[in-house]
Amino acid sequence: PLLRRDSHFRPRRGKMAPPPKADGPVRKFPTESAHWPFALADRKGNVIMAAGAILAGLLINQSVPACGGGARYLLLLAVVLSLSSACAGLGTLFPRTRSAGQGSLLHFVDIDRFPDAAAYLASVQNLTPADADRELAKQTWELARIEDRKFFWLRWAFRLFGLCLTAAIIGVVWARLACG
Repeated sequence: PLLRRDSHFRPRRGKMAPPPKADGPVRKFPTESAHWPFALADRKGNVIMAAGAILAGLLINQSVPACGGGARYLLLLAVVLSLSSACAGLGTLFPRTRSAGQGSLLHFVDIDRFPDAAAYLASVQNLTPADADRELAKQTWELARIEDRKFFWLRWAFRLFGLCLTAAIIGVVWARLACG
């Protein structure tokens, strides 16, 4: 889970815990606030991918009577839109944080390069408050850029899925009423 159990965002016994004490301006912004949109975008991307793939499968198996020929093309368009929506949903899963290359103390790949937890803790404790603020600000800026890319693809996934649903409904109704 992205939110720790001791996070000040979660109520404890009906009361809100006070925010953690911090010296610098950036450290007042909890890292959980920067990470929860990632989980939200990933979850929505997974749902839209599954919905798009399932709907495409259902529409492919939709039978169209011979007298409803034009509806067949509309249903084919709905399948293409549905698969496009699933691909755009997949696009929300790929933007991830990358190491800046100079050894960030906040990026998990750089943290894993330390030989043990004590070495990492010593590096963090040697940071001045200004250096800690700079590290947090840099990581938050990177997270914001990646979050923007994730939500760009998510918006397109939902738009394409909405167009798919519209085309599918019109195509199914047209196929049923054309021969009636």
